[in-house]
Amino acid sequence: MFVLPCFSYDSYSLLRHTTSQLGAQKTSNAWIMNITFMIIGLSCVIEAWVKLKTLVLPRFVLTLFGISFIFTGFFRHAPIEKGIGYSVLLDRLHSVFASLNGFCFIVLAVSAAFLEQKRLHKFTDILVALSSLLFSLLMFGVSDYAGLWQRIMFLVSFVWLILFLERMKKRVQPYPKVHE
Repeated sequence: MFVLPCFSYDSYSLLRHTTSQLGAQKTSNAWIMNITFMIIGLSCVIEAWVKLKTLVLPRFVLTLFGISFIFTGFFRHAPIEKGIGYSVLLDRLHSVFASLNGFCFIVLAVSAAFLEQKRLHKFTDILVALSSLLFSLLMFGVSDYAGLWQRIMFLVSFVWLILFLERMKKRVQPYPKVHE
């Protein structure tokens, strides 16, 4: 997110360009970002099944979030450089899965507020959901800083996700054992 731009497109800007553009079609070393998307996605799927065992809705939403991350890496964004031929279908599918990813995250954060026991955690969950929505809107509304907004959103979101999963891991009981 912060180091790969040094090995990517020459005029790549951390402030202007998104992480998806690091993995864009016909971009040097794009495979690194796309593999990173897939690893993050797979990690989220695993975490959903390990730490949210008995919480059906959050487990489903985090699983879908992870799967959409995997497909975001598989289907690549249009090239940064204008005028280069590319697959419009891959770019559209990338956008669909990236949008699904953001939607799932917001649903997860809102649903987390209903699971939390402490008021501070409930408030934080809603605040994180709203900040994700706000940063997503800023990416489109103030697109010259889309890369900055996205990186802030990712940092806030993934710190929150790690903390949330740790809280839920402590709460969730393992599946009951079947006695013979």
